[in-house]
Amino acid sequence: MTLIPPKIKSIAVLQLGKLGDMILTTPLFNSIKELYPESNLTVIADDNSGIIAKVHPSVDHVISIQNGIMRIPNIISALKYKKYDLYIDHKNHFSRTSQMAAWFIKSQLIIIHHLNQPNNNGNYINLPKTIPPGHYVDIATTPLTILNKEYKFNRQPQIFISNEIQKSIDSRISIDKLGLIVINISAGSSDRMWTEENWKALIKSLSKKYSIGIISDPKDTTLANRLCSVQKNCRIIRTENILEAAAVIKRSLIVISSDTSIVHISSAFNKPCLALFSYDISNVNCFKPMSLKSKVVISKKGYKICDIEFEEVLEKFYEIEKQL
Repeated sequence: MTLIPPKIKSIAVLQLGKLGDMILTTPLFNSIKELYPESNLTVIADDNSGIIAKVHPSVDHVISIQNGIMRIPNIISALKYKKYDLYIDHKNHFSRTSQMAAWFIKSQLIIIHHLNQPNNNGNYINLPKTIPPGHYVDIATTPLTILNKEYKFNRQPQIFISNEIQKSIDSRISIDKLGLIVINISAGSSDRMWTEENWKALIKSLSKKYSIGIISDPKDTTLANRLCSVQKNCRIIRTENILEAAAVIKRSLIVISSDTSIVHISSAFNKPCLALFSYDISNVNCFKPMSLKSKVVISKKGYKICDIEFEEVLEKFYEIEKQL
C-alpha cells in the first residue's frame, strides 16, 4: 500500500461538475487545509462553477476549464506543465475526462477511482467505494478516508459572500417581521420545472402571511413577472450571479426550489428548504437538502416534477413552518 507523505506542499482537486457539485465539494477543501495547513490547494474547475472555489478561503488557486467540445484539449493544455505532490479526483465512476486528466497531470501521488487510472505507471491509490452510495458530500469527501482515517470533518458545505455583495442584495430586498420566503422557479432542465399554475397557487397561499421573493434564471424572467402579478406581496429579486443568489438565500426564512444548486446553497447556510424532486430515489439520496429543517416532495410518475400537486407542497411547507 502506498503511504501518504507526511509533508505535502501542493495539492490539486479535480471538480468539473456543475454548481451544485462544487458547493457540495467544499467540505473536502476545508478538510484538506485542516490536514495540510501549509499546503497550496488548487481546484481544477468548470469555468461556471469555479466561482464557488475562487471565493473559498481554503482554495489558493483555481484553474478554470471551459465546457464544450474543447474541454479535453483545454484540460491537457492547462495541466501538462503543472506539478503537484498530491492530485485528487473523487469521481466514483468511469469518466473519460478524469482518465485524460490523470494521464497528463504530473503528481507524486494520485487518489482516483480505479477505472479512471490510465496505463502510464503512475503512483495511484484506489479511491474506496462508498457502500451504499450516499450523499454527494460523502462521495466528495471519500479521499479523506485515505488521507486520515481518524479525521472527523464537518459535512456542511460552505459559500462565502463578500460584504459588498451582501450589502447590495440587502438594499434590493425588503423583509417584513414574519420573514422572507424565497422561491426559485428555474431549473437546469424542463423535467425539473414545476407548472406555472402550481406556482401561482402556492404564491397566492403563502403571500397571505409572508413576503415572497422570486429568483430565477434570466430566461425565466417573463414567467417570474407573470407570477408576481398574482399577489402584491410578491416581488422579483434580480441577481447577477450565483453569489448574489446565495446572498438572497442567506436572508431567507424558508427556501422553495426544485432540484438545483439553490437547494445546496440553502444547505450551506442551514436554511429550511422545501425541495421538489423527480421520482429517482438514487438522485434524491445523493442531492437532497442537508439543512436540519428541510422537506422533500417527490413526484410519483417518473422523471418529471410537473405532476407534484400544489397541496402536497403546501402541506410540507406547513410542516417546516411548525419547526421554526
